[in-house]
Amino acid sequence: MTIYLFSSDERTLLLKAEKTNSDELLYWRMPNVIYPFFVIIISIVFFFLFKPQDKFTWIGMINLLFNGSLPMVALNRMSSIGSHLFKFDIAKEKSHNTNSTSLRVKINDYSKILLILIASLYIYQVINTPFDSTPWLLLQILFSIVFIILSLDFSKYAYLLQERLMERTIGDDIKDAAKENKEHLKEKYDR
Repeated sequence: MTIYLFSSDERTLLLKAEKTNSDELLYWRMPNVIYPFFVIIISIVFFFLFKPQDKFTWIGMINLLFNGSLPMVALNRMSSIGSHLFKFDIAKEKSHNTNSTSLRVKINDYSKILLILIASLYIYQVINTPFDSTPWLLLQILFSIVFIILSLDFSKYAYLLQERLMERTIGDDIKDAAKENKEHLKEKYDR
């Protein structure tokens, strides 16, 4: 979803970094995707199990989600962005023609805007809970889903841009270039 906010070169770099470091993304997914949603699912299960049947309402279960927990999931994803984004060796990236400074600044700027929007939704939900069953709940669901997707994307991109993962991505570029040179030389001298 957010990939289209970047130039084609930046998209290529991000997609290459994601492909190169796909096994490493498991370590990002556990705390950023699996754990938060596991906690939300457990709270819904406990709501069903321990809420007295005579006090159970669907709107009560829905309000469990709209107490600020979904925006907080998105907000927490944004907290890890800064730690990965600006700690890198600019000389090494420039030498391999993968200057990511502009990309890093864009992710930082878009993240700040998203942070303000997520915090606004969180504050609104905390102040105004419980909600009645209204169309506004559907809009909040939509906003929450979009904010979670965007925050996960930005968080993932920032994670992939950390120095050790970029070194692996650049290293694959060097291997690919060497392989192409070898094939080219082989064709040239096999004639």
